[in-house]
Amino acid sequence: MLQKKPFEFDEEDRPAIEKIRQAYDYHRHLSLDAAHADLVPDRLVDKFAIAGRPDECLDRVRALAASGIDELNIVLMSPTPDRLLRTFASRIMERL
Repeated sequence: MLQKKPFEFDEEDRPAIEKIRQAYDYHRHLSLDAAHADLVPDRLVDKFAIAGRPDECLDRVRALAASGIDELNIVLMSPTPDRLLRTFASRIMERL
């Protein structure tokens, strides 16, 4: 049985993806208050983002590494990105 990659879509994802495509504003892609952000369900966040408490993020990074992914691109979606980066480094990366 083929194992699913963490970033594959299911048929169940398609309606949400279509709504996002219709409302998406490329110029507001990384804006915390982008209108299209409200259209992204938790299900897609879980597939495409590392979010949550540090222990949850650590589990997610470990699962991604176990799936064969060997590189992460970190986009710090936070009003305090420096603090978030320090937390990621000290509470996640140091524990890998």
